[in-house]
Amino acid sequence: MLSKILVKIVRENDKYSIITNYTTEELKNMGYTVQEIRNMGKISIYDEILSDPDLETLNKELN
Repeated sequence: MLSKILVKIVRENDKYSIITNYTTEELKNMGYTVQEIRNMGKISIYDEILSDPDLETLNKELN
């Protein structure tokens, strides 16, 4: 299952990005409600991340 998760880019180069989760306060400042924040996924150290994936191609590959 693919999920969209908001992440903050800490550092990046041509090949990789170091990311972190936004804090609850940062998400509130961006206009998200407490309920929306509770329902959001979090990124963990072992998650695989696809930046701007082609969802049509991914859905074909997964099905």
